[in-house]
Amino acid sequence: MICCKARLYRNYICPPTYHQTNPERFFRQEDNWMFSKIAIGQEFFPATPYYLTLDLLEPGKDEFFLFLPLSPFGRDNLRALMFAGNDLKNYGKIYAYRFPRNQQVYGPAQVHSLVNQDTVISEQFSLWDQQGSELVFGKMIIEPMGGAPLYIQPIYLQEEGPLKIPQIKRLIMALGDAVVMAPSLEEAAVKLEYELRRKSDRFEKKVPMSPPIEIQTIPADDIKIEETKPDPKSLLMEGS
Repeated sequence: MICCKARLYRNYICPPTYHQTNPERFFRQEDNWMFSKIAIGQEFFPATPYYLTLDLLEPGKDEFFLFLPLSPFGRDNLRALMFAGNDLKNYGKIYAYRFPRNQQVYGPAQVHSLVNQDTVISEQFSLWDQQGSELVFGKMIIEPMGGAPLYIQPIYLQEEGPLKIPQIKRLIMALGDAVVMAPSLEEAAVKLEYELRRKSDRFEKKVPMSPPIEIQTIPADDIKIEETKPDPKSLLMEGS
């Protein structure tokens, strides 16, 4: 089902210029979007949609959304977070959190690089990723958090042999250029808060985000999914 959803969103919701309403910008092919790149092993692939339950539209009212991160065409920073409603009155409605074009907001590929560049984290990775064991990055989740996206990614360790039983070892959490790793979500949140305070002079001004704007409504009866071959490339386990 999620593969069908991903194919549907590629075909109907997100052409590179679908979101544009300015004729001049459309003519000059400015601000084109593409699916953000996600690291899988040593390679990068287009992101696929993922589900989250959040109170984005009405404070205090959780709803089920399908998310997809978008980047400027040919670049790795994050330009927008698109999400689709799955509950009752918002079913089939598509919204987007747009980040300012003149602000640098790290995308998934850039956050992956920040993780690998952290000396403490990379040292632990090298210790784990030795002969007989294999380090596995779980699926990266991006959640709107105040004025910036919050990244959460599980880290698994599994045997290199034929019987692979992944065990979650750590959780990575990143906000801006602050990256931490901890055994649990609660510990990661505490460490991230401390790291943000330590870098408070660089985080005094949050990246502004415009309110979510509905950009398209697709009635459920009008959706048609073309028969295509399944994509052999799939993301790693959710880790939720």
